[in-house]
Amino acid sequence: MFIIENIITEQCNLGCYYCVDGNTKILMHDNTIKLIKDIKVGDKVLSIDYDKKELKYKITTVTELTKPRFVEKIYHIITEDDNELYITGEHPVLTTRHKWKPIKDIIKSTENIVYTYPLKKVTKIKQVEEIDFNDFVYNIETETHNYIANNIIVHNCYMNNNPLYMSKETFKVIFNNLDNILNIYNQSQYHLDFFGGEPLLNFDLIE
Repeated sequence: MFIIENIITEQCNLGCYYCVDGNTKILMHDNTIKLIKDIKVGDKVLSIDYDKKELKYKITTVTELTKPRFVEKIYHIITEDDNELYITGEHPVLTTRHKWKPIKDIIKSTENIVYTYPLKKVTKIKQVEEIDFNDFVYNIETETHNYIANNIIVHNCYMNNNPLYMSKETFKVIFNNLDNILNIYNQSQYHLDFFGGEPLLNFDLIE
């Protein structure tokens, strides 16, 4: 069966640029730890209910696994409370101003403070180095679009910040070429997969 994804947004293909090392420890809903490379769809993880006035813990469900991608470079972050994280520069963390900011922008500014677990605890980045990595990195999608990685609160959805909805014209091109696509992949059926944050935000296209 040929799976057609990406019909809600024009860019999202689950090949997210927000990624961390596969051995990153994810805080589960019961306060146990699981490596991000071992996370499965349906797992319950601890996240935050994000509000600019108040932050609260929230149990959330993993809805998607992004495709592991190979990177040559990665940032090695060490905080003042000795949490370590191997993270791509584009990956946002939560700052004390309740704003999501990419790691590479934090380390270049004076706002080098991030929220860590337990909630409302803050820490500065003590040491940062862009290093050779040459390995695969991972990310997960959750219902709240965030999770806790090595005790640091991180965002996880590129398209949540870039809602470039797919146009009807683009989808018509795909739909009108389904026979050719199926022939190329030697398939007789196709499956439409609606995703991209909240698919019903583009309900006209689905309808």
